[in-house]
Amino acid sequence: MPILSKTKIQQNADLIWPFIACFFGEPVVNCPFRKVYRLKDEIKQIDRIDTFSQKELDEMRLFHGKCMSELIKIRNVTFPENYSKTKITTSKM
Repeated sequence: MPILSKTKIQQNADLIWPFIACFFGEPVVNCPFRKVYRLKDEIKQIDRIDTFSQKELDEMRLFHGKCMSELIKIRNVTFPENYSKTKITTSKM
């Protein structure tokens, strides 16, 4: 079964990117996604979503949102004008 057809992964699709890599490069020390990054395989990393309870995923989502917000402020991040037009492909999935 292709991983993107798994219901739990579809329901938590907003967590796919945080499961693949940290937007800022090196994750913070207490990042709950660090252990997933060690797999160094995007498909296996996304598939790990299926191994967490929904409660854990919700906690990870909250952590990610707060962390991103804080790091954007701290690192004074700006996004390119064409950021919203970035093409996303799913050829491996």
